This record gives sequence, C-alpha cells and structure tokens, in this order.
Amino acid sequence: MQFKDDLAEMREMMQTSAVETAATTVTNSTGEAAQIDRAMITSGAKVASGGINTAALSRDTGGVALSGRETTKVKSGLADGTKKAGQATAGNSNGTGGAARSEEEIRKIMEQHKGAIYSIYNRALRQNAALEGKMVVKIVIDPSGRIVEASLVSSELGDKDLEAKILQRIKLITFPASNVARTTLNQTFDFLPQ
Repeated sequence: MQFKDDLAEMREMMQTSAVETAATTVTNSTGEAAQIDRAMITSGAKVASGGINTAALSRDTGGVALSGRETTKVKSGLADGTKKAGQATAGNSNGTGGAARSEEEIRKIMEQHKGAIYSIYNRALRQNAALEGKMVVKIVIDPSGRIVEASLVSSELGDKDLEAKILQRIKLITFPASNVARTTLNQTFDFLPQ
C-alpha cells in the first residue's frame, strides 16, 4: 500500500502510444499455412530392419558341453597363510600379537571425541582470533584401549599452550579393549574458525 501512489505515477509516465499503435498495425496474412505430409515418413520404409540374427549365435552352452572341458588343480600356499592370519593371538601391553585396530573403529571413536577437542580450540580462539591451521598428532593405542602416546608431529597453529591442551585431551580418549596389537597412527586435525 505504501508504494501504491508511486506505481500509479509510473504508469501515467509510461508512453503507451507506441505499444498501442504496434498492436493495431498487425497485418493478417492471406496465404495458407504449410501442411506437413506425414505419409512420406511411413511410405519410405519399404523394408524392415531385419533385427538381430540369432541363428549364428552358439546354442552349445551349458549341459553336457561343459563336462568335456578339462580342469587343472593348482596348489597354493596362500590358503595356508590366510588360515594362520585369521588366528590372531591376544595382544599384550608390549604391543605384540594380533592384528591392528580397524580404521573404522578408530575413526568412530575419534569422531565421538572431536567435539571436546574442538571446544578447546574454540576457547583459545576467543583469545586469538587468528588461530587456524592443521595439526598432525602421532597416536599409539595399547591393546587395552588406552592411548599410551600422543605426540605432535607437525602444527600450523603456532600456539604451544593450545597444542599441549589438545594433546592432553587426546590422551584421555579410550578405545575398547581388543585382541589386537599396539596400533600407531597419525591423526590430522584441521582447525578453522567457524
């Protein structure tokens, strides 16, 4: 409603005479519209495409024809190796025995604790708004599920106190005890202000 008067003035200012004369000068054509002859499409098709000739395809598949084939037995030590690999022994505190922890298990646990790690970063961000960068941490997980080592591999943050707090928080993470060997991995954290 507030622009009602402005719109009315704009309508009055427009020169509609050119539009009105153009509408009245439209001429009617005296010629007839061209007709399309659809019969030309069907009348040109005198022969079928022929389709696919299946007579030339082999009908000698399956059944008795396969019984005439010879097979060769091959001996391989791979089958014995997989049986031994499947029998993991219990891991112990010095890191021997068993297979490594799965990446999926590690990622799942790290995702659960990501909020606590990033909250430490967000608190430090209040003091220094320019804090951002990548931090790579070497983590060693014991078969009992404890993180026995969390050390800094590289950091772009440039804040030693923040890095120390994050490392301390990572050491508090626990994994489920498992029948695995001691697992070492490098975990990357990207810290960017939100």
